[in-house]
Amino acid sequence: MAAAFNVTRLAYGEEALQFGDLYAPGGGGHYPVVILIHGGFWRAAYGLSLMTGLAEDLARRGIVAWNIEYRRVGDEGGMTQLLNFWAVVLLMYLSVMSLHHRTYIYH
Repeated sequence: MAAAFNVTRLAYGEEALQFGDLYAPGGGGHYPVVILIHGGFWRAAYGLSLMTGLAEDLARRGIVAWNIEYRRVGDEGGMTQLLNFWAVVLLMYLSVMSLHHRTYIYH
């Protein structure tokens, strides 16, 4: 089990909530990838911190985890938060499309 991991914040837009935290196991090599999409009723009170513990655990186990954030109801951006959300899912998918092992987990 890989104990060390690195966290990198990757922006996919200019807004404050347009980013994902990439949790990568320490060392080089090829790892399976999981994209984590937090739940929370699409409301502003619930963010990517809901999935942080899972992202850390996956990285410690040798799995790359992308914990994505997006604008929700109550955040600036009006109804564009749903389009924003699906745009980031597509972006993350295209980014890992060439990898053989990827999984999506959403709540």
